[in-house]
Amino acid sequence: MSSLRAPVALEALVAVANTRHGPEAKRPLAPGPAVRIAGGLDRLRDPREAARFLEALGVAVPPGAPAPEDRRRLKMVRDAVRALAEGDEGGHRRRTHRLVGPVTLRIESGRLRAAAGGWPGFVDGLAVTLLELLPHADRLKVCENPACGWVFIDRTRNSSQVWCRDQLCADRLRIRRHRRASRTKRH
Repeated sequence: MSSLRAPVALEALVAVANTRHGPEAKRPLAPGPAVRIAGGLDRLRDPREAARFLEALGVAVPPGAPAPEDRRRLKMVRDAVRALAEGDEGGHRRRTHRLVGPVTLRIESGRLRAAAGGWPGFVDGLAVTLLELLPHADRLKVCENPACGWVFIDRTRNSSQVWCRDQLCADRLRIRRHRRASRTKRH
């Protein structure tokens, strides 16, 4: 079983995974109209929104907005993390290999770092971190509220968390079930 505390770099991967979420997901900032898609929001559709959203989630991002190629690669990072959270280890591996293949690294203070700077270097660093995500796969989950879709790291002792936020998503679903049951009893 992996540790309950994930490294900060893994938290950045989870933040990128949450750039696509349902309409009921917790949102650190209100979305603009450019990010709305069928069934939710895609925060990578707009370059400025991508940077603002990741910053709002506590990720240290490069200055400016990501270029189209950087956003394409961020989407691949997002899809790799989501694949693993949904139990598709093969999908995670394929995307990770495609992302890591062209990355150039340097050694800095005894650690591997992306050689590129700015948004390309940021995405390269995330790509390398994807390799470290596999040991945490049992703790990486997608909220069971279908209208949420938020990816989170389960920090419970027995890995039993199923909602991103119990007082938000779980309560919403309990209320919906109760209302459905009440309507059924009346008819």
